Amino acid sequence: MRVAIIGANGFVGRAVSRVLSKKGYYVHGFIRDAGINELPFIDKITHVSSADAEQDWRMLLADIDVVLHLASPIATDKANKQQIREYEEVIVDGSLSIAEAAVKNAVRRMIFISSTKVNGEFTQDEVFKTDSIPFPKTSYGKSKLQAELGLFQISRKKDLPLTVIRPPIVYGPGNSGNIYSMIKFLDWLPVGFLPLGGLKNKRSLIFIENLASAISCCVDDLTSESHVFFVRDPLMPSTTTLCSVILANLNKNVHLSSCNRHIIQKILTFFLPKHANRIFGSLEIDNSEILNTLGWNPPFNTEEGLRKTVFHIKQKLM
Repeated sequence: MRVAIIGANGFVGRAVSRVLSKKGYYVHGFIRDAGINELPFIDKITHVSSADAEQDWRMLLADIDVVLHLASPIATDKANKQQIREYEEVIVDGSLSIAEAAVKNAVRRMIFISSTKVNGEFTQDEVFKTDSIPFPKTSYGKSKLQAELGLFQISRKKDLPLTVIRPPIVYGPGNSGNIYSMIKFLDWLPVGFLPLGGLKNKRSLIFIENLASAISCCVDDLTSESHVFFVRDPLMPSTTTLCSVILANLNKNVHLSSCNRHIIQKILTFFLPKHANRIFGSLEIDNSEILNTLGWNPPFNTEEGLRKTVFHIKQKLM
């Protein structure tokens, strides 16, 4: 099988390429960096100026069986006009252009990596499910939703099997996202206590190798059905549990206390509500759809993923 990965040089692209290559698939990577002419586990590299609609995707996707669209601008909470325009050009217009080209080339499946931001930033009373009403709060989330709706319209009208994957926070060696920032903060923290004990919230996240495994499972899907999948690690840990696992792997003697936690939560909620939600709030997603439909099971648990991530960061700091 010949798989095109748009955004093959990114954090997710490199991980997926490795999994697909080990399965014996031919991997054609599309990247923007003209200085890179070779990548591990990539059989062929094609340089493109952008992942927008200006590319001749029909020619570029010739002889491709599955197209995996990973390329996306960085998500920001408060996007400026230029970033919003980039979201529209790349996430929306680019994705639809790729889908139209996939139809013309009789591609067997398109896989689009969306985001849980399509549903919102956090959960309260109900878990995010595939049939939950989308309620994006950011320009990034709104663009992802707009792209999804356009892609499904093309899928229905032109018989293009489509898989949309909505991952939560992705973490792992080499990523510099929120989990990386948490690890760096806890590593810096002097010996003492941290008022984050006793939290019962639930946070969905996914280790990079689990996400690569899920995407690979979607590539293997030879049916003509279209899907929306949420993916995550097997368990949804609380912020307290996350901190405990990270501190243990850092060999840090920091006591997680519930003392003064409510005061700090109120202060953060007033001055930095989004940061407060990420620390004290929940983001629960139901991943049963991909488990039941494709039989996918994440190969790593959160403790394993965090251990590998912390080890990588410690090696870099040595």
